[in-house]
Amino acid sequence: MKLLMKALVDKVVENRVQGIYYLGQIGSLSPVFSRDLVYPFILILLKSDVEPVLEFHAMRALESLSKDSEAVQGFLQRGIADVAYLQASKLTLHGPADRQAATWRIAKLGKIYFPAIIDLVPALVNRLVDEDEAVQDVACKALMELLLAVKDPLVKVLLSNIDGIGNPLLKVQVLSLLGNFAEVEPRFIKDLVPLVIKELENPNRAIHLKIEKILKVLERASPSIFTMEYKDLLVRMLKSSSRYAYHWAVKTFTSSFLSHLHELSAPGQLNRFTGELRSIVTLLLENRPGNIMQTRVILMMLVHECKEAFAKHDGGMSAIVGGLIEGLAQIQRSSLASETEVVAAYEKLEMIIDNSSLLLG
Repeated sequence: MKLLMKALVDKVVENRVQGIYYLGQIGSLSPVFSRDLVYPFILILLKSDVEPVLEFHAMRALESLSKDSEAVQGFLQRGIADVAYLQASKLTLHGPADRQAATWRIAKLGKIYFPAIIDLVPALVNRLVDEDEAVQDVACKALMELLLAVKDPLVKVLLSNIDGIGNPLLKVQVLSLLGNFAEVEPRFIKDLVPLVIKELENPNRAIHLKIEKILKVLERASPSIFTMEYKDLLVRMLKSSSRYAYHWAVKTFTSSFLSHLHELSAPGQLNRFTGELRSIVTLLLENRPGNIMQTRVILMMLVHECKEAFAKHDGGMSAIVGGLIEGLAQIQRSSLASETEVVAAYEKLEMIIDNSSLLLG
C-alpha cells in the first residue's frame, strides 16, 4: 500500500496511473481502505495543471471506492464539492470548450457522489440552452448519464424545480431529457405525464411540437398511459381553449382510446366495453370547465363505437339491441347546436349505456 501511495507522486505519468488504478481496486474492497484514499485522489483533481489521463483515472478510482461508511461519505462530500465548485465558474464565464469540459467534469463528479454537487444541478441544466450547440449536446449527454447513475435523487431535484423554470425552452429541454430517461426507467412516467401535458397549452408552436414528441416517447414506453391512467387529463385537453392542445387530444383520443374501445367491442366483452365507455362519458360530463361544445365530434365517435358494439351483441335479444341502437341513432340526428343539447346528448348516451348493462348483462 505504501509503495502504491508513493507511485502517486512518481515523475513518470504511467507509474502514477498504475498507482491510482491499483489503489482504486483496493479501496473498492472496504470502506476502511477507502477512507484513506479519498484525499490523495481529490488532491490530484484539485491541481490546475493535472494531466487528462490522471484526471480520468482518479475519477474512476473515486467512483469505485466503497462508500458504505459515514466517514467515507463525509470525505467525499467535502472533497468532491471542492473540486466541483472550482469548475462551476467555467460553466458561464469561459469559452465553449471550457464550458463543455466543466459540464462533463461536474456531471462525472456527481456520479461519484451526487450529494456533493446537488446545488450545481441548476447550473448544469442551464447548459441545455447554451448559445453553443456543442455545449448543449454535452450537457444533454452528461445529465442523461447522471440520471442513469443516480436515478431517484436527480429526478426528484429536476421535477421539484420544473415549475420554477422561467425560460419555456429550457423547461421543454428538461422535460425532453426526463422523457428520454423515463423511456429507460418507465416507473417515472406517471410523475412526468401531468407536467408534460400541462405544457401542451403553451401558445408557442415550436414548443408545442417538442412537447408532442415527448408525449410520443412516453406513450411508446407506456402504451396505455392515456387510455387508463390519465383519461382525466386527456378529457381536459379535449376541452382546452388552446387549439394545439385540442388537436393533440383529438389525435390521441382517436389513435389510442378509440382503438382500445374497438378492441373491447368484440363479442363476449360487452361489460368491459360499457364500463370503459361509461367512464369517459362521465369524465366528459363532470369535467365541465372548458368548452364542451368542441367535444361534439368525440361524442359522435363514441356513439358510433357504441352502435357497432351493440350490433355485435345479439344473443336472442334483437328487439332490445334494436331499441338501444335506435336511441343512439336519435343522438346522431341531434343538431347539437347549443351546449344544452350537447350535455343532453351525453346524458342520453350515459342512460343508454346504463340500460344496456341492465338489459344485456
